[in-house]
Amino acid sequence: MKKGFKKLIPVSEAINAVLSELKPLKSEIIHVKEGLNRVIVNDIVARYDVPMFDRSAMDGYAIRSEDSFGASVTDPVYLKITGRIEIGTIPDIEIKTGDAAQIMTGAALPKGADAVIKVEDTREHGHSIEVIKPYPPRKNVSIRGEDVRRGDVILKQGHLLHPQDIGIIIASGHDQISVIRKPKVSIISTGSELIDPGEILEPGKIFDVNNATLSSLVSQFHSIPSFTRRVKDDRDELLQALEKAIEQTDVIVFSGGSSVGEYDIIDEIILQKGKLLVQGVAMRPGAPTLIGIINNKPVFGLPGSPVAAMISFDVFVRPTLQTLLGMTPYDPKPIIKAKLKRSIPSEVGRRDFARVRIVKENNEFFAELVRVRGSGIISTLVKADGIIEVSEEREGLSKGDSVDVKLFSQHYFPSS
Repeated sequence: MKKGFKKLIPVSEAINAVLSELKPLKSEIIHVKEGLNRVIVNDIVARYDVPMFDRSAMDGYAIRSEDSFGASVTDPVYLKITGRIEIGTIPDIEIKTGDAAQIMTGAALPKGADAVIKVEDTREHGHSIEVIKPYPPRKNVSIRGEDVRRGDVILKQGHLLHPQDIGIIIASGHDQISVIRKPKVSIISTGSELIDPGEILEPGKIFDVNNATLSSLVSQFHSIPSFTRRVKDDRDELLQALEKAIEQTDVIVFSGGSSVGEYDIIDEIILQKGKLLVQGVAMRPGAPTLIGIINNKPVFGLPGSPVAAMISFDVFVRPTLQTLLGMTPYDPKPIIKAKLKRSIPSEVGRRDFARVRIVKENNEFFAELVRVRGSGIISTLVKADGIIEVSEEREGLSKGDSVDVKLFSQHYFPSS
């Protein structure tokens, strides 16, 4: 039987221990259409003005604005229709004094025109229109380069691409971009009691929850769960799985086997191949977390309990993946202010991650503790709306305290 951890180190110290060992992965060139949730290596500089020419912002008539001055319902201005301008063509007409040309949304403005009058502000009479409202210059016109100028830096190095970013990259003339390669991650579940989903559940066996949940988290954080295994509590099998993981992936994540029991030997396995940076963290849940480095690749030993495994992943593996992607680590969870419905116990020197449900009463948000203990009770995460972090400096939180709740969902609608 093993003894307990010698010392539980603070969360921030454990994070720094691994991040200080890392640098971003190498880059690769991809088509911009494949760029969603990828991190760009270089600044993106516009190759063209956007828009590339003065264009109509709506369907209507291209006119000289000065021809509309003084127009009203009772005293309209008459203009002659001299042509029609379709989108995607170069206008071959010029708008002269007293002229108007029918124009489509997005079509290039013809020479001489400086405004587009809406159909609703005109009355058509065969080959002419009545203008019943004055229009200033540039009204309903998108001016060349008003969105982006050629040579502008439109996105900075290290930016994580969103759908709108894809659009502006294409609009400014790029078809290929250089991005950081996605980290490949090994997820290795340990435990002789584990079976795969769909297998017959015999006495003493449990379904392997962590492999699927941790793989899902890897994907959520823009990485690839490319090597997933379930391994018994056997030193040779564990070592063999570790060797394959090191060969094939950038990050190795074990779940289970990280504590201080007789079969908890992940620390010994890591030490056989590399160095151990962290063995035990002052947090709840998640204290039996291990972090090591093998061949410059981070190796994590997460607790086997599902809640502790997922929280430890978020605290340590998420910033690791972000660093490898060339990002400054950040927590993407939105924060909501709420008042505690009841106290949350804790200890000075330990960071607690309390699962809470948010309720709304009289237009005020309240946080209700789902469960104080039970890192194996995965339903506490399902029932919870978010997490409250109780810092190491606090000896618990009191009923009525105003707290920050980190929400699991960005599209959260509270109960009432």
